[in-house]
Amino acid sequence: MNATASLPDRPARHGRIIRAQFTLKGGLRGQLLIKNISEGGLGARCDCPHVRVGDAISVDLPVVGEVAGTVQWVRDGYCGIQTAAQMDVDRLRFRPNTNLLSSPATFSVAERFQPVAKAYRPGFRRA
Repeated sequence: MNATASLPDRPARHGRIIRAQFTLKGGLRGQLLIKNISEGGLGARCDCPHVRVGDAISVDLPVVGEVAGTVQWVRDGYCGIQTAAQMDVDRLRFRPNTNLLSSPATFSVAERFQPVAKAYRPGFRRA
């Protein structure tokens, strides 16, 4: 019998490295380094030893804003948070096809770094 056959389907995880702030129900604040995220939760490295399973937590995500959730597991400085509402993961995704510059960039090399026209070196024979 396959042990994973009885497990419910989980939303796809997306690997991300995102810094975020969190606030526990009692007002305790800290930092998270989010390692993966899905529509229903996130996995992160947590710098606060006071985070416990079952704690109500609020995570301030860039672009998305504040997301409420519950701590599902804590292990060796990492924690898993199940969010109360589904998140739009695509908003946290970097799209490589987006144009980050409004106009084409032009580059120039400072004159002192440009190659010299005369390449004669004493001690070398000319061909």
